[in-house]
Amino acid sequence: MMSAGRVRTSGSLKAFLSVCVVNRIRSLRREERRRPSSSVEEFDCVLSDTGWPERWLILSERLGLLSGAMAKLPEEQREVVALYMQGDVTFRQIAEVQKASVNTVQGRYRYGIDKLRKLLNSEVTE
Repeated sequence: MMSAGRVRTSGSLKAFLSVCVVNRIRSLRREERRRPSSSVEEFDCVLSDTGWPERWLILSERLGLLSGAMAKLPEEQREVVALYMQGDVTFRQIAEVQKASVNTVQGRYRYGIDKLRKLLNSEVTE
């Protein structure tokens, strides 16, 4: 953790915050990989309390498929897709964080989305 006295304000605050967000997301992903996956019993009580167990089961299955497909993407593509779709981060901000051009970041996004479509479509047809 960085102390407030060590933060340098010579650069762009927006870029600094973007780097902070990306680093936090990376840390959370590393923590997720270290944690054992949840058991069915843990979800059983949640599903029974909702009154719509079928709906929760479908949503859970879809989320699992999407998570699995995202995990198959190369790291750079996964990061761009996640930041752009869920973090409301612009391509320019992602380019600064990844130290790449905006065109490269847009390409990573495009290739990542295409690969997700192919992976998810193959899951559906199987």
